[in-house]
Amino acid sequence: MNFVRAEDTGCVFSRLESGTLYYAPSLGVPFSAKELTLSQKGRLYHPAPRSIGGRALVASSILDSELKDLIAIDDEGNTTIEYGGGVHAIMTHNDKTQ
Repeated sequence: MNFVRAEDTGCVFSRLESGTLYYAPSLGVPFSAKELTLSQKGRLYHPAPRSIGGRALVASSILDSELKDLIAIDDEGNTTIEYGGGVHAIMTHNDKTQ
């Protein structure tokens, strides 16, 4: 039997719609910009239900279509997102600990 092991998380958020991040056609979590984290490799993560690992990757298609104009990186490398009337820091985490 063959098994596939995900490089980081076994779940990917593939759609952001009406303030909800979806990881399946009808399963999602409320989007919270203040809880986003960025890996050292540049991957964006958002909290997910504990039953699917507690954290999931945000698909690059969401970044390209929904978030690219909301995220900024300053001269010192600090990353922020302007969303929901506020500006939120996106913290960087160690890729091994997510």
